[in-house]
Amino acid sequence: MRFEKKNKFGFTTNREEPLDNVPLTLRLKKGVREALKEIPGWQSDIRELIDEYIKIKKI
Repeated sequence: MRFEKKNKFGFTTNREEPLDNVPLTLRLKKGVREALKEIPGWQSDIRELIDEYIKIKKI
């Protein structure tokens, strides 16, 4: 059974801007990935930190 487009139960987002289709990938120290996944909302927190980092480095 296919999920129809414009379905009232479809995915919605509260983001002002859509995310890029191409993900950013990087290698981390062992254990960091698992530790991050245990933190609720870690992805949005990291996105905000990256935005702040870019603003700082553009000076």
